[in-house]
Amino acid sequence: MPGDRIVREGERGTEMYFIQDGVVEVTMKKQVVGTNHKKTEGGYEKIYLEKGAYFGEVALLSNSKRSFDAAAYEFCLLYTFTRADYENLRREFKDIGPRLRSGLKHYKNTHMSTLIHSLQRLNIFEGFTESEVNIFEGGFLY
Repeated sequence: MPGDRIVREGERGTEMYFIQDGVVEVTMKKQVVGTNHKKTEGGYEKIYLEKGAYFGEVALLSNSKRSFDAAAYEFCLLYTFTRADYENLRREFKDIGPRLRSGLKHYKNTHMSTLIHSLQRLNIFEGFTESEVNIFEGGFLY
């Protein structure tokens, strides 16, 4: 339903979402770096994701907290991909890394350039093995 909250900033990411139909509004805090190199909040930025887009993958894959709020902007039909789903895929398909990398590269190029800039300043891969970090090679993070 329009206005229904899907994810909240600060909650642990235990799933990601694929939009089958509708529009999702993603709201992120802007970070502004002052002359003293101190980061401060600079308001909010909204991004609208439509059919075919997905979100929440970074928090899911890195077992981190959400860095944004997301709510239904229109009536939405979403598919959910959980941490258990991801672990099952990792056991069954050893090549899941390249597949995810390809999908994340497409997503970066089409929907989330401003989120990528925010992620560059975070250490979202703390505790990951080198092979898990390699999932994000190839242009997702610079």
